[in-house]
Amino acid sequence: MNRPTPSRPAKGEGEHLPLADAFAGVLQSEAERRHEERRSRAPKGPSYAKPAFGLALLAALVWLWLAPPAWLRLPPLPSEPPEVQEAEARLALYLQAERILQFRIDRGRLPGTLAEAGDPLPGIRYEVLGSDRYRLRSTEPPLSYTSTDSPAALLAESVTRLRPGGAR
Repeated sequence: MNRPTPSRPAKGEGEHLPLADAFAGVLQSEAERRHEERRSRAPKGPSYAKPAFGLALLAALVWLWLAPPAWLRLPPLPSEPPEVQEAEARLALYLQAERILQFRIDRGRLPGTLAEAGDPLPGIRYEVLGSDRYRLRSTEPPLSYTSTDSPAALLAESVTRLRPGGAR
């Protein structure tokens, strides 16, 4: 039996096939969907979210800085034992006495103030007792050194107290 053969359109006659039409429709609908998506994402007006968030963050930081909660505060550092405080004061007196001695060697006189002999150490007071004598006092703990005393003994006492198992 002879079956009729399907006829094909000649070139140029029905170029739009159904599959091509369907593909073009899909591409068109996808392009429209993307366009709508972009339009919906575009800002619709001024956004106050970022500035509001920034102000809230700034307020929180100021609060933490000025009035930190108890759980955020560091505990106070333990104070040093009295032996260590005394040894540190003796060492400061020794260092200050050495600066005054060096000033006296360089200039031939005692300095009028501690600052004249160099940067004064905190907690040390200076008193001129005569043309060649002076006294140094520490405020905490209260210790005293006079220029007629031996600076080496002052330093030795400080080292002895700082050494583990030293005099207590």
